[in-house]
Amino acid sequence: MKHWITGTVAVAALLTGCGGHDSPSASTESHYRGPGSVWDVTLNTPAPNTFNIKKYSAPNGTLLLDVDGNYTVKPSNLLEMTATTVNTGSGVSPGDVGIGLEAPDYALFMDFGGQLIPMVHLGTCPTVLTRWNTLPVTQGTGSPTPRLRQVSYDPSAGTISIAAYDTTSPFSYLSGSSYNASCANGVITFTNGSGESIEGYLSPSGAFVARNLNNGGIFYGVRLPAAPIPALAPNDLDGTYTGMQFDGINAPSYIKMTCASNSCTGSKIDVDDNATSPAQGFTLIADPTLPNARYVRTTVGSDSAICTVDLNVNGKHLLDCVEIAVTPPGSYKNFVLYQR
Repeated sequence: MKHWITGTVAVAALLTGCGGHDSPSASTESHYRGPGSVWDVTLNTPAPNTFNIKKYSAPNGTLLLDVDGNYTVKPSNLLEMTATTVNTGSGVSPGDVGIGLEAPDYALFMDFGGQLIPMVHLGTCPTVLTRWNTLPVTQGTGSPTPRLRQVSYDPSAGTISIAAYDTTSPFSYLSGSSYNASCANGVITFTNGSGESIEGYLSPSGAFVARNLNNGGIFYGVRLPAAPIPALAPNDLDGTYTGMQFDGINAPSYIKMTCASNSCTGSKIDVDDNATSPAQGFTLIADPTLPNARYVRTTVGSDSAICTVDLNVNGKHLLDCVEIAVTPPGSYKNFVLYQR
């Protein structure tokens, strides 16, 4: 049995809760789409839970992979996905097992070959000005220092604006630009100042993931609530979380984190929720230095991370994170954490 897809989260991104997959009544289908080149994943409930995964060469491109299978929700809230039929493509065989992490009808995170693939529950386009806090998906050793971007889409003007900030504390403004943009069926498309094509996928509940179709760069994030945005209180992030960690090189790790009044402990776990590493303590520190921000910072050992925060994903908390200071330099990791 080999692992063909693995999902991983940590202090930075989001994922599962079994609440979306335990209904004993009518069948429910959840559909997710994300870049890399284009992934389509459908999860069906109730038990026996089934899935279908498709990968295309490009938007409206050639079908490269088509796999059917079954999945179970493990004690950790991770999804264990077993391939049963390979309809198209190679590299996957019946019986291969992968791991995914889902925030039902919001977003799904998976790993394929060690690279984070964030996907959203594709929906409709915004009808009012909408803003997101976004972070990059790192591409392994040698990745540039991560930058924070605040993205705003104005449907009445047909424009998208992107402001980039250094992730030092306090945040420092780097650059900002606006571009003509269009949106259809939950997908925003625009061309940036370098002539590169960008495609962004939107979830009605607030998730956002975009890909540069020229260089493959991916960034993802969470929608900001309407202004004025109240400051984060010390107990806002209380709870126990399941997470995953990606670095673009190694197999992903699974994380359990428990927080009370911003004081947290975390350890690596297996899919059955058993600890596989000693627990570490750390503190989440709210950073209000960026206007309209919902960010926290943390340091674990010699590494530092920054996380965007959504306090209401299906009534639970979500953190999307990326490391900003690491040893060795350039080996940044992405994390996703979703409250149980």
